[in-house]
Amino acid sequence: MKQPSTNCIFSEVSSEYATYRASYSQFAIDKILEGLDNPSQLVTVDIGAGTGIGSRQLAERGLKVIAIEPDLAMIQVATPHPLIEFQEGTAEVTQLPDKTADLVTCFTAFHWFDFEHSLREFQRILKPSGKLALVWNHWDTRDSFSRQYKKLVRRAGRQGKARVTPYDDFPSGLVKAARILLLWNTCLIPNFQNVSRYKFAHQQTVDLAELIGCASSYSFPLKEKIRQQLVTDLKSLIDRNQATHRLVYKTTLFLAEPKTKVS
Repeated sequence: MKQPSTNCIFSEVSSEYATYRASYSQFAIDKILEGLDNPSQLVTVDIGAGTGIGSRQLAERGLKVIAIEPDLAMIQVATPHPLIEFQEGTAEVTQLPDKTADLVTCFTAFHWFDFEHSLREFQRILKPSGKLALVWNHWDTRDSFSRQYKKLVRRAGRQGKARVTPYDDFPSGLVKAARILLLWNTCLIPNFQNVSRYKFAHQQTVDLAELIGCASSYSFPLKEKIRQQLVTDLKSLIDRNQATHRLVYKTTLFLAEPKTKVS
Protein backbone atom coordinates (compact mmCIF):
# COMPACT_ATOMS: atom_id res chain seq x y z
CA MET A 1 0.00 0.00 0.00
CA LYS A 2 1.21 3.48 -0.81
CA GLN A 3 2.81 5.35 2.07
CA PRO A 4 1.56 8.95 2.15
CA SER A 5 3.51 12.05 2.98
CA THR A 6 3.70 12.67 6.72
CA ASN A 7 4.49 16.38 6.47
CA CYS A 8 2.39 17.89 9.27
CA ILE A 9 1.72 21.40 8.04
CA PHE A 10 -0.58 22.35 10.93
CA SER A 11 1.93 21.69 13.74
CA GLU A 12 2.81 25.38 14.07
CA VAL A 13 -0.83 26.45 14.41
CA SER A 14 -2.27 23.57 16.43
CA SER A 15 -3.20 25.72 19.46
CA GLU A 16 -5.02 28.26 17.30
CA TYR A 17 -6.77 25.44 15.47
CA ALA A 18 -8.00 23.91 18.73
CA THR A 19 -9.20 27.23 20.15
CA TYR A 20 -10.65 29.13 17.22
CA ARG A 21 -11.82 26.82 14.44
CA ALA A 22 -15.59 26.64 14.04
CA SER A 23 -17.65 23.57 14.80
CA TYR A 24 -20.07 22.09 12.26
CA SER A 25 -23.80 22.50 11.78
CA GLN A 26 -25.74 20.31 14.18
CA PHE A 27 -28.16 19.69 11.31
CA ALA A 28 -25.27 18.13 9.40
CA ILE A 29 -24.52 15.89 12.38
CA ASP A 30 -28.22 14.95 12.52
CA LYS A 31 -28.10 13.94 8.84
CA ILE A 32 -24.94 11.88 9.31
CA LEU A 33 -26.58 9.94 12.14
CA GLU A 34 -29.94 9.56 10.41
CA GLY A 35 -30.91 5.90 10.21
CA LEU A 36 -28.14 4.72 12.54
CA ASP A 37 -29.67 2.87 15.49
CA ASN A 38 -28.15 2.51 18.96
CA PRO A 39 -25.39 5.16 18.69
CA SER A 40 -23.67 3.85 21.81
CA GLN A 41 -23.02 0.56 19.98
CA LEU A 42 -21.46 2.19 16.91
CA VAL A 43 -17.82 2.84 16.09
CA THR A 44 -16.88 5.95 14.13
CA VAL A 45 -13.45 6.44 12.58
CA ASP A 46 -12.80 10.16 12.13
CA ILE A 47 -9.99 10.56 9.60
CA GLY A 48 -7.74 13.61 9.69
CA ALA A 49 -9.36 14.45 13.00
CA GLY A 50 -7.08 17.37 13.80
CA THR A 51 -7.86 18.55 17.32
CA GLY A 52 -11.11 16.59 17.35
CA ILE A 53 -13.73 19.25 16.57
CA GLY A 54 -15.94 16.90 14.57
CA SER A 55 -14.96 13.93 16.74
CA ARG A 56 -16.34 15.64 19.84
CA GLN A 57 -19.60 16.53 18.13
CA LEU A 58 -20.11 12.85 17.35
CA ALA A 59 -18.97 11.71 20.80
CA GLU A 60 -21.44 14.11 22.37
CA ARG A 61 -24.15 12.12 20.58
CA GLY A 62 -22.95 8.94 22.28
CA LEU A 63 -20.76 7.42 19.54
CA LYS A 64 -17.39 5.85 20.24
CA VAL A 65 -14.85 7.63 18.04
CA ILE A 66 -11.43 6.47 16.89
CA ALA A 67 -9.76 9.73 15.82
CA ILE A 68 -7.00 9.17 13.26
CA GLU A 69 -4.52 12.06 12.95
CA PRO A 70 -0.91 12.11 11.66
CA ASP A 71 0.13 15.26 13.53
CA LEU A 72 1.09 14.62 17.14
CA ALA A 73 0.99 18.36 17.89
CA MET A 74 -2.70 18.42 16.97
CA ILE A 75 -3.44 15.40 19.15
CA GLN A 76 -1.62 16.93 22.12
CA VAL A 77 -3.83 20.04 22.21
CA ALA A 78 -7.11 18.17 21.67
CA THR A 79 -9.71 18.44 24.43
CA PRO A 80 -10.09 14.93 25.91
CA HIS A 81 -13.41 13.12 25.74
CA PRO A 82 -14.12 9.69 27.29
CA LEU A 83 -15.57 8.37 24.03
CA ILE A 84 -12.69 9.53 21.81
CA GLU A 85 -9.50 7.54 21.33
CA PHE A 86 -6.81 9.34 19.33
CA GLN A 87 -4.41 7.28 17.24
CA GLU A 88 -1.55 8.41 15.02
CA GLY A 89 -2.22 7.36 11.46
CA THR A 90 -3.08 8.59 8.01
CA ALA A 91 -6.07 8.44 5.71
CA GLU A 92 -4.20 6.09 3.40
CA VAL A 93 -2.81 3.82 6.14
CA THR A 94 -5.07 3.85 9.21
CA GLN A 95 -3.62 0.57 10.54
CA LEU A 96 -7.12 -0.47 11.59
CA PRO A 97 -8.56 -3.95 10.96
CA ASP A 98 -10.96 -4.64 8.11
CA LYS A 99 -14.61 -3.76 8.75
CA THR A 100 -13.87 -1.79 11.92
CA ALA A 101 -16.21 1.15 11.39
CA ASP A 102 -19.94 1.72 11.22
CA LEU A 103 -19.15 5.27 10.11
CA VAL A 104 -16.10 6.96 8.58
CA THR A 105 -15.99 10.76 8.73
CA CYS A 106 -13.68 13.47 7.40
CA PHE A 107 -14.29 17.03 8.65
CA THR A 108 -12.63 19.62 6.38
CA ALA A 109 -9.83 17.16 5.75
CA PHE A 110 -10.46 14.97 2.72
CA HIS A 111 -8.90 17.42 0.25
CA TRP A 112 -5.52 16.83 1.92
CA PHE A 113 -5.58 13.07 1.28
CA ASP A 114 -4.47 10.93 -1.63
CA PHE A 115 -7.80 10.69 -3.43
CA GLU A 116 -7.76 7.06 -4.61
CA HIS A 117 -5.74 5.42 -1.84
CA SER A 118 -7.71 7.03 0.98
CA LEU A 119 -11.07 5.99 -0.50
CA ARG A 120 -9.89 2.40 -0.83
CA GLU A 121 -8.78 2.50 2.80
CA PHE A 122 -12.14 3.90 3.89
CA GLN A 123 -13.92 1.14 1.98
CA ARG A 124 -11.70 -1.47 3.63
CA ILE A 125 -12.32 -0.37 7.21
CA LEU A 126 -16.06 0.19 6.79
CA LYS A 127 -18.58 -2.53 7.51
CA PRO A 128 -20.79 -3.39 4.50
CA SER A 129 -23.69 -1.67 6.25
CA GLY A 130 -21.61 1.41 7.12
CA LYS A 131 -21.41 4.82 5.53
CA LEU A 132 -18.94 7.56 4.68
CA ALA A 133 -19.44 11.23 5.55
CA LEU A 134 -17.25 13.91 3.96
CA VAL A 135 -17.87 17.34 5.51
CA TRP A 136 -16.57 20.83 4.78
CA ASN A 137 -17.10 24.27 6.28
CA HIS A 138 -16.76 27.17 3.85
CA TRP A 139 -17.28 30.84 4.52
CA ASP A 140 -20.56 31.91 2.96
CA THR A 141 -19.60 34.81 0.71
CA ARG A 142 -23.22 35.88 0.34
CA ASP A 143 -22.71 37.36 3.81
CA SER A 144 -20.81 40.65 3.52
CA PHE A 145 -18.79 40.33 6.74
CA SER A 146 -17.73 36.75 5.94
CA ARG A 147 -16.85 37.71 2.36
CA GLN A 148 -14.62 40.57 3.52
CA TYR A 149 -12.98 38.37 6.14
CA LYS A 150 -12.23 35.63 3.61
CA LYS A 151 -10.73 38.18 1.24
CA LEU A 152 -8.36 39.49 3.92
CA VAL A 153 -7.28 36.01 5.04
CA ARG A 154 -6.63 34.80 1.51
CA ARG A 155 -4.67 37.94 0.69
CA ALA A 156 -2.46 37.38 3.74
CA GLY A 157 -1.93 33.80 2.62
CA ARG A 158 -0.84 34.90 -0.83
CA GLN A 159 1.54 37.47 0.64
CA GLY A 160 3.03 34.71 2.75
CA LYS A 161 3.57 32.68 -0.40
CA ALA A 162 1.05 30.06 0.71
CA ARG A 163 -0.03 27.54 -1.88
CA VAL A 164 -3.09 29.00 -3.58
CA THR A 165 -5.07 27.32 -6.34
CA PRO A 166 -8.03 28.56 -8.37
CA TYR A 167 -10.08 25.81 -6.76
CA ASP A 168 -11.25 27.77 -3.73
CA ASP A 169 -9.45 26.53 -0.65
CA PHE A 170 -8.34 23.12 -1.97
CA PRO A 171 -4.56 22.92 -1.33
CA SER A 172 -3.78 20.42 -4.07
CA GLY A 173 -2.22 19.78 -7.42
CA LEU A 174 -4.21 19.97 -10.61
CA VAL A 175 -5.02 16.24 -10.80
CA LYS A 176 -6.29 16.08 -7.24
CA ALA A 177 -8.16 19.35 -7.66
CA ALA A 178 -9.86 18.00 -10.77
CA ARG A 179 -10.99 14.92 -8.84
CA ILE A 180 -12.24 17.05 -5.98
CA LEU A 181 -14.22 19.14 -8.47
CA LEU A 182 -15.76 15.97 -9.89
CA LEU A 183 -16.76 15.01 -6.36
CA TRP A 184 -18.12 18.49 -5.69
CA ASN A 185 -20.05 18.84 -8.94
CA THR A 186 -21.14 15.29 -9.76
CA CYS A 187 -20.91 13.49 -6.39
CA LEU A 188 -18.29 11.10 -7.78
CA ILE A 189 -16.72 9.04 -4.98
CA PRO A 190 -14.89 5.95 -6.32
CA ASN A 191 -15.49 2.70 -4.40
CA PHE A 192 -18.72 4.15 -3.00
CA GLN A 193 -22.33 4.29 -4.14
CA ASN A 194 -25.63 6.02 -3.37
CA VAL A 195 -23.85 9.34 -2.93
CA SER A 196 -25.92 12.29 -1.68
CA ARG A 197 -24.96 15.92 -1.08
CA TYR A 198 -26.49 18.25 1.50
CA LYS A 199 -25.87 21.86 2.51
CA PHE A 200 -26.58 23.48 5.88
CA ALA A 201 -26.24 26.99 7.25
CA HIS A 202 -23.97 27.55 10.22
CA GLN A 203 -22.45 30.54 11.99
CA GLN A 204 -19.83 31.49 14.57
CA THR A 205 -20.09 34.62 16.72
CA VAL A 206 -16.65 36.20 16.94
CA ASP A 207 -14.72 39.13 18.42
CA LEU A 208 -11.44 40.56 17.15
CA ALA A 209 -9.26 38.06 19.03
CA GLU A 210 -11.28 35.19 17.61
CA LEU A 211 -11.05 36.58 14.07
CA ILE A 212 -7.28 36.80 14.41
CA GLY A 213 -7.08 33.34 15.97
CA CYS A 214 -9.20 31.78 13.27
CA ALA A 215 -7.07 33.37 10.55
CA SER A 216 -3.93 32.12 12.30
CA SER A 217 -5.23 28.54 12.33
CA TYR A 218 -4.84 28.01 8.61
CA SER A 219 -2.04 26.17 6.86
CA PHE A 220 0.10 29.20 6.07
CA PRO A 221 1.92 30.43 9.21
CA LEU A 222 2.19 34.20 8.76
CA LYS A 223 5.38 36.23 8.95
CA GLU A 224 5.19 38.93 11.60
CA LYS A 225 4.91 41.84 9.16
CA ILE A 226 2.07 40.16 7.27
CA ARG A 227 0.36 39.20 10.52
CA GLN A 228 0.54 42.80 11.79
CA GLN A 229 -1.05 44.07 8.58
CA LEU A 230 -3.78 41.41 8.84
CA VAL A 231 -4.52 42.45 12.44
CA THR A 232 -4.80 46.09 11.31
CA ASP A 233 -7.13 45.07 8.49
CA LEU A 234 -9.29 42.99 10.83
CA LYS A 235 -9.57 45.85 13.31
CA SER A 236 -10.78 48.03 10.44
CA LEU A 237 -13.27 45.35 9.44
CA ILE A 238 -14.64 45.25 13.00
CA ASP A 239 -14.86 49.06 13.14
CA ARG A 240 -16.86 49.16 9.90
CA ASN A 241 -19.35 46.60 11.21
CA GLN A 242 -20.79 47.73 14.53
CA ALA A 243 -23.41 45.00 14.83
CA THR A 244 -22.79 41.52 16.23
CA HIS A 245 -19.88 39.99 14.36
CA ARG A 246 -20.59 36.62 12.81
CA LEU A 247 -18.73 34.37 10.43
CA VAL A 248 -21.35 32.63 8.34
CA TYR A 249 -20.58 29.19 6.93
CA LYS A 250 -22.01 26.73 4.48
CA THR A 251 -21.54 23.22 5.83
CA THR A 252 -21.48 20.82 2.88
CA LEU A 253 -21.96 17.11 3.55
CA PHE A 254 -21.49 14.14 1.21
CA LEU A 255 -22.88 10.79 2.36
CA ALA A 256 -22.11 7.49 0.61
CA GLU A 257 -22.20 3.75 1.12
CA PRO A 258 -19.27 1.38 0.40
CA LYS A 259 -19.40 -0.85 -2.64
CA THR A 260 -18.97 -4.51 -1.87
CA LYS A 261 -15.94 -4.93 -4.14
CA VAL A 262 -12.90 -2.78 -4.79
CA SER A 263 -13.22 -1.29 -8.27
